[in-house]
Amino acid sequence: MAERNDISGLLAFIGREGDWRERLQDVVAEHLLPALEEFEIDQDGLADLLGEQWSGVLWGCGFEDFLGQRYEDGNIVDLYLKRRGW
Repeated sequence: MAERNDISGLLAFIGREGDWRERLQDVVAEHLLPALEEFEIDQDGLADLLGEQWSGVLWGCGFEDFLGQRYEDGNIVDLYLKRRGW
């Protein structure tokens, strides 16, 4: 069996688990919205301006920040590993 080195399983888990998807969106928005508002552009405009690759890199920064967040019901990485880890 091939080893997976992607985050698709974690992203799918986030999408299924209660408030986690909204929390992810909130953290990513904290990273991106100030700049988007300052330059009066939207998400699509950011990708057009920087290119799809760099827009994805910026999303990834917010995503990594989200992975380290602790909420009253815990941390998404801990929960994911508890339920899906080995």
